[in-house]
Parts: sequence; structure tokens; C-alpha cells
Amino acid sequence: PRLSGWPAMLPRAKPRSCGTVPAHALPAPPRVRAKEEPVLVPQPVVKLLFTEDPVLGDLLPGDACGPATKRNKGALSKDVQELLGTICDAAAMRREAEEAGYDCNRLPLENVTKGIVKEGFSTLNAIEQALQASVPTLELSRAFFAAVPCQDATDQPAIDSPARLQEKLALVQLLADIEPVYSALLKLALTKKRRRVSLSVASPRSAGPEAEALGPNAPRRGAAPKRPPSPFFMFLSETRGAIAKELGQDMAFGADAKRAAEVWRTLTSKQRRAYKNRYKASKEEYDKEQRALKEEEVALLSAVSIVRKRYRFLQCDIELLPVGSGTWMLIHEYVRSTQPPGPHALRVLRVFAVSRHGEDECYATHARDPNRMLLWHCSRQAGLATVLLQGLRAAPRDSPSTARSFGRGLYFTDAVGRAVAAQGVVAEASSGRRGLLVLAEVALGACCEALRPEPGRERAPAGYDSTLGPGSLAPDPANSRELPDGVRVPLGPAVQQQASAGRPPHGEYMVYSAARARLRYLVEVRAVPASEAATLDAAA
Repeated sequence: PRLSGWPAMLPRAKPRSCGTVPAHALPAPPRVRAKEEPVLVPQPVVKLLFTEDPVLGDLLPGDACGPATKRNKGALSKDVQELLGTICDAAAMRREAEEAGYDCNRLPLENVTKGIVKEGFSTLNAIEQALQASVPTLELSRAFFAAVPCQDATDQPAIDSPARLQEKLALVQLLADIEPVYSALLKLALTKKRRRVSLSVASPRSAGPEAEALGPNAPRRGAAPKRPPSPFFMFLSETRGAIAKELGQDMAFGADAKRAAEVWRTLTSKQRRAYKNRYKASKEEYDKEQRALKEEEVALLSAVSIVRKRYRFLQCDIELLPVGSGTWMLIHEYVRSTQPPGPHALRVLRVFAVSRHGEDECYATHARDPNRMLLWHCSRQAGLATVLLQGLRAAPRDSPSTARSFGRGLYFTDAVGRAVAAQGVVAEASSGRRGLLVLAEVALGACCEALRPEPGRERAPAGYDSTLGPGSLAPDPANSRELPDGVRVPLGPAVQQQASAGRPPHGEYMVYSAARARLRYLVEVRAVPASEAATLDAAA
């Protein structure tokens, strides 16, 4: 029907025929490209390198070639998280500094600057020169204690012997290792709550792989407490059976709730108060569980955030090597065969492959050096964060020559016993203390054997690239093995060297350029009784 006031609908116009369209007026058909044939580019043949050894097993391809591969963002395993927690533990750094004699109350570690460390090195250098010239060192000692806060500095005797000089030098070296990272690590731990946390945030899927690796104590989806029912629904759940019996089997859907509502309205205030009190108690318990769960979720998110921040801060890729793999077995044998005899034996627990960002580019010019060795670096555990962040560093120019027998450079050793002595793992074997040792790939090139110390040397002798200070014991070259990329691993046992009178027990290698060394592995070891070591070897 037609609406009032609405204009009449106009009749539809008939379409007019325009006749046949000429061909030249039609648009050109789209060009169809001929299907291009794919060009086959010949690919180079990749040869997989294997080494067969009845003791060490087979090295799988890629198992030891090159540094750690880059991992996906956030995909940090539980082992890597534990490693980061050990390396980036600011409390452990403070504890180690206090054990070395530093007074954290006078000057907190976060306030230590490069200038303080430099002044400490230069003052100790002046004390060393005074000791060599038999000059009193009382004033210089006071200057050192004024620059570097030490415990009981007023009661400290003068630094008047090489032993005391070595003790204070170890303290300043520890401060030099801690200073670049300590303040930053404290700031990383101060995470702020930037968003409202929901109950589903703490699930492994939403919080990332780190949350899953935190263990069974991490909150999971579905762990939220159930909200308590209202007073009426408490009454309904109690009377549902009686109401169903009253209404019979033919009651309609929802009739029991309707009947319960009618009865509920007839209850007195005293009768209702019992249900309300039960609801109030259940609601308080529910709110308490909710708050506890949210606190757990906030703690979980904070822990995950700190782990990721630490990993990004160190600027390196870290990956756990499988136990029993070729490289793991080779490093295990390296540790087992080059340690000194004693009541306790070192055994490998975990091996982490490490690749520092940008280090491969610096090392590229020496990556083809035929004389490359896998050697230990004597790093203290408190300084490993700085080693990962900045790489291996030479001693400062103004440091005492006690720290550099063959000049200013990077020092390495082929004996694990010397590397582990810097961490006191064997001395505290009864406490079950673990140590983290640094294995570096060192391009030695042409190596010059130095028979006497040369502390003032700044570069390798003419025609040489590195220096070897031989020891009275050295691994037999016949026992050496090679990684698939050609890096030589000097396995033991150590044999007595000829004309070794007056030499230290173990030799040390030294390169004068940081570009000739790159980090390869962090090895976690523990000292165990000799009887237990045989069991661990059988399990490996």
C-alpha cells in the first residue's frame, strides 16, 4: 500500500540499445606473461666433519663447530636461567668483595667508579716500585686505604711485603671486574608493575618459556580459587533435594529454584544471617587466596622480566650442550686429565656454549690460524658477567707487574687446576660449592717460548704472535684432540718436561691482542671425593 504523503513511484526507464561496440573501442586484453623457467643454481657441497675416538665418542656435525647458535627470543631453558642467576647475582658479588677485605659500608659497590679502581692500581704500582727499591711504604699504604675502602683500614698494617701487595692487588682486580656491571644489575632487579595483572597472565603460554622453566611452583591457568556462592545459592544447594522430592519427577526446568526463592522469602532475618555469615567467611578466604595468587603472578612476571633483561644486558647467546655429546665428552676428558692429584677430583656438571655479540667479527682475521687452542682463563666467578659483557680484558697499564709476568696481555693455561684455584672450589669441596670456568679459543699463531719473566713487554717479540711461559708439567702433545673446526684441545695427563728446574708447575700462554681470543664455553664443575668421581665417570 502506498504511504500518505509519499510521492508516487516513477516508472522504470527502459534500457536503450547502443548497438554493437566496434572492436577498436574495446580495451586491450591483459598481457599474459610466459611462465619463466626456474634457474637452478648449483649449491656447494657441505662436508660434515666427524672425529671417531673410542674414549670420547663421535663429535656430531655442528656439535663443536663455531660458537653457540642464536636462539629464539624468550626461549631460555631452565639451565640457562640458573646460569644467569649465578653470574648476575649482585649479592654474591658483594659477599665475595667483603671476603676479599672490601668495606661496603664505607663505600657501597654501586658507587665504585673507574677512577677509584685506577687509583688503586696506580697506588699499588707505586708500592711495588718502593718495595723493589727498599723504600718505606707507610705513606703509600695510607694513600691506598684512603682511595680503596678496606675493612679495619685504621688497623691495617702497611703494605710492606709482596704477599700483602698480592692480597690488595687481588681486591682491586675484583673491584675492576665488578664495577662495569654491578650498578646495572641492581637496576635490572628494580622492575616496575606497568600493567594490571590478570589471573590468566601467569600461565606458561602467556608468560613465555621462562615461566614454564621456573618449575612446579609457578602459578598455572586454572589454579584460581572458585568464587563462593551467594547466601541464596547456599540455601538452594542445601534444599534442592527436598524441593525436588516435594515437586516430584514431573517438575519443570527451573521449578526448584523458583520454589526455593519462595521459601527464601519466608525465612526470618536470623535464619538468613547464618547463610550470610557463611558467605562472608568464604568470601574473605576467597579474597585472601586471590591476593596471594596475584602476588605469585606478579613475582613470576617479575622473575621472567629480570631473566630476559639479564640475557639482553649481557649481549651474548648461551646454549646448554647435551650431556654425553661429543663436545661435552671432550671437555669432560679435558677436565679429568689435566687436574692435579689429590683427595678431591673435579667433575663436569654442565657445559654452556657462549657466543658474544660482535666477537666473531673481531676474531674473523684469526679464525683460520692453524695454531688455535682451547685454553682455560683464570676468571673469578664474580667477574663473569663483565667477561660476557665486555670480553676478556688485559690488565691496566698502571697495574703492578706482579699480575703480568710476560707483559700486558691475556693469560691462559692448559691446566684446569690452575684455573679452578682462583675460585676456591677444591678448597671448599666439603660445602659442595660449584665453580664456573671459562674456556676460550686462542689463536696463538707463532708462539715464542720465554724462559724468564718480562713484565714490561707490550707486544710479542718480532716474528711472533704470542708467548709461552713453560712449566715443569705439560700435557703430552700426542694426546691432543681437535674439534671439527680445527681447534686443538691439549688433553692430559701432564708429563714432566726436560730442564724444568725453577719453573712453575704449569705453563701459561699469553696473547697481546684481545682480537686473538674469543669465548667458547662456560664449564660448571664441582669437586667430589675420588671414590665418587669413578661413579660419575661411569655415568658419563
